[in-house]
Amino acid sequence: MEFNKEILNFTQHWVTIVESWHLELFCIPATVITLATLVANPVLLCCIFTFRALRQETRYLLVANTLVADMLFLVLNLTTTFINSLEARIPWIACELMTIFLVTAYSCAILTVTVMVVDTFAAVNWPLHYHDFLTPARTYSLLVVLWVLVAIFPLTLFIVKWENSTENVFACLAVISLGLIQNKNKNMEGIYMYFLVCAIACSLVIFYCYIRLYMVTRMQGIWQTRFSRARVTVLAHGVLLFLYFVPGFLFALELLLFHKKSISPDVNVWISTLNGSFFMLLPRALAPYLYGLRDDDLSTGNFILKIFEHIFQRSTGYSEVIVVVGGCERVGGFNLPYTECFDPVIGEWKSLAKLPEFTKSEYAVCALRNDILVSGGRINSRDVWMYNSQLNLWMKVASLNKGRWRHKMGVLLGKESCGMSVCNGKIYILGGRSESGESTDTVLCYDPSTSIITGAASMPRPIAYHGCVTIHRYNDNYYKA
Repeated sequence: MEFNKEILNFTQHWVTIVESWHLELFCIPATVITLATLVANPVLLCCIFTFRALRQETRYLLVANTLVADMLFLVLNLTTTFINSLEARIPWIACELMTIFLVTAYSCAILTVTVMVVDTFAAVNWPLHYHDFLTPARTYSLLVVLWVLVAIFPLTLFIVKWENSTENVFACLAVISLGLIQNKNKNMEGIYMYFLVCAIACSLVIFYCYIRLYMVTRMQGIWQTRFSRARVTVLAHGVLLFLYFVPGFLFALELLLFHKKSISPDVNVWISTLNGSFFMLLPRALAPYLYGLRDDDLSTGNFILKIFEHIFQRSTGYSEVIVVVGGCERVGGFNLPYTECFDPVIGEWKSLAKLPEFTKSEYAVCALRNDILVSGGRINSRDVWMYNSQLNLWMKVASLNKGRWRHKMGVLLGKESCGMSVCNGKIYILGGRSESGESTDTVLCYDPSTSIITGAASMPRPIAYHGCVTIHRYNDNYYKA
């Protein structure tokens, strides 16, 4: 009975302060921001899950999980905002359940954006093993684990400290639900520490990953210009991450100040209103537009083009493009640093990240999954670079035992003038010349995930100076190169 009376008195006093300052007007910007986000998020989610090529990439699945968590949080937050603005009284148990889902959705979004930074860190530091370690199936399992982890604390808290109150409260807010539990149970005074410690831990992980990414990529020329893509991308994502984490620290501050006799209740109400109606919503409103504008695969224009391709060309989910790396000018023969990509669907060329060792010439190039490997060359002939198509970034991955130029990628396995192609994530070296200069019929298979070379079935006859391609077989009568 005493707890029921405390709930009624506290929520009624809270509503009185809101009315005295006319803070119910904050529901207007909250509604506008929420609706703008709920319009953009489903478009990006449809783009990701409609096309097989996108939903099999870890970074897009993490973006999708963030968008889903944000939508759940926004819907629940807008519901409580309207309930409080209309002064509608709801059962205390319903308010507790909404608090559980609000905390879970917010925590899941924070943890997912942290994993996104770790995912980028892993892709840059272990490019050859990244795709084998973090497969789509493991990514889906990881997302399930994230939701379970973030739900454990609020669910356990309310099960252990649940109060069987039948009262209809005047205001429903997460800070009130958690604050009253914290106030009633003296051993639970550190609830705010949960949010504070988690926010600090995630912030430190993100900071460490960004520092390491800078140290790994600073010699690749992507940070040299003031408005380079790398600088703009890091700045945009840094601001977005900052906006995601600030409301978490403010919420921890709200719980810390809850029932502090030295702090005016008006201060608590103002902080809670500003945090719930603006600061928590701002990053969720910016996120879909940032991802849509910065990522060509998620832009509205490309989404429409992919829809038409899917309908009229019976797309299989592959997005195949032609990439041209380097080259020399027609006049003067100067080496070019440009990497250009041609999309046959839209018939346009697009510029990719420049090759760092732009003074190179006569190097070997091959494709591995969705990435590109460049080895050797006349300058720095021992270097091997890898272009990560997900990050639009060149990374140095290894060094040859002996520098070479005017070679094919097969020289990595001790062969020259051979054919080479990638199939099922492995590099096949076919034929070529041996060290004695004779043509061979041998076929070698290199697995980049294990760095193991194995033999395969020999070719019908010895051959050298030939070309090879990989085609995808979809049925008995149709092949696609």
